[in-house]
Order: sequence, then structure tokens, then C-alpha cells
Amino acid sequence: NDESLRALALDRETVCGSFCPRTVHHQDSFPGCPLEAAVALQSPVETEVWDAGHETWIRACMYPLRLKAQDGRGLYLHFSRDITAEHRAAEAVAQSLEHQKALVELLWRLQSVESADQAIRELFDIASTRSWMHGTLRAAGYRVGADHLERVVCQGLSADEEAVCARRAIGGCVCDEVVRS
Repeated sequence: NDESLRALALDRETVCGSFCPRTVHHQDSFPGCPLEAAVALQSPVETEVWDAGHETWIRACMYPLRLKAQDGRGLYLHFSRDITAEHRAAEAVAQSLEHQKALVELLWRLQSVESADQAIRELFDIASTRSWMHGTLRAAGYRVGADHLERVVCQGLSADEEAVCARRAIGGCVCDEVVRS
């Protein structure tokens, strides 16, 4: 359609009858393209594909037609649609659900804690295992004293950072901004 042509900066004459991977993706094949599967199965194929070149999710559909080309070769009807917004919305819903589950788990665990330090450890444990942390968490959990921060738990800190951050006077540390908020 016209919107796709504008988005790809192509014209109808260039696209019609051309080999899609070369015309659109500038390569001889496109991983996930449904054409090969539709030819092999002789049935419609619909799939979702990440197009790294355009940084979009595509719903790609290929339908074999009963009509044949003049030379006898099969004809296929190809539709594609940008579904990036739908993917982002689904990811946001999944992350929101994960946040909600983490909160419920935390509230459940906090019912049995006996100290503030244990509560900090429980919170840290739950937060550090969530997908949004991507396994690269560098963090520390602190108890706030009258004039200092005392580390209760940490992960991913170097030995030097652990030594410096074990107990700190309030003032001069990036963690102080959290204490003030």
C-alpha cells in the first residue's frame, strides 16, 4: 500500500514483481521470510519477524494463489504490517505484570520479617532477580542511621566499592540523593 511504499522510500513499479529481500531488505534472503515456507507447504504462512535493518517488528504473511504466471510459476500474495507498537505494548504489559508479581511477593515475604535489615535483604533479593535488571545489577541496600548509611547487602560491586560503601557518613555520596528523597 501507499503507506508502506512511503515508509520504505520505494515506488510501486520498483516493488511489483521484484524479489522482496533484495528490494526491501537489500539482501539475497531475509531470515523469517514466509515465502520459502509457503512454497514448501503450498499453504498460507503468517509469521512475526524482527527487521533489524528497519528496527521494526513485522507481521509477514504469504499466500499462494491458484493463479499461475504465464510461464507456469506459482504466484504468491505478500502482505506485511509494522507491529512494533503492538510488541512494545505487549512488553509493557508483561513488565507491569512482573512488577505487580514482585510487589505481591515482597508483601508476602515482609509479613514474616523480624528486622529492618531482613526487610532490606528481602527487597533486594526480589528486585535483583527480575528481568528488568538483566543480570547486570550493581546495587547496594542500606540502613539509614542518624548521620550515616550502613550497607546491609550488595551485589556486583568491586572489592574497593564494597570497602568504601560499607559505612558512609551522609554527604558526598550519590546514595545520599536517595536518602533525601
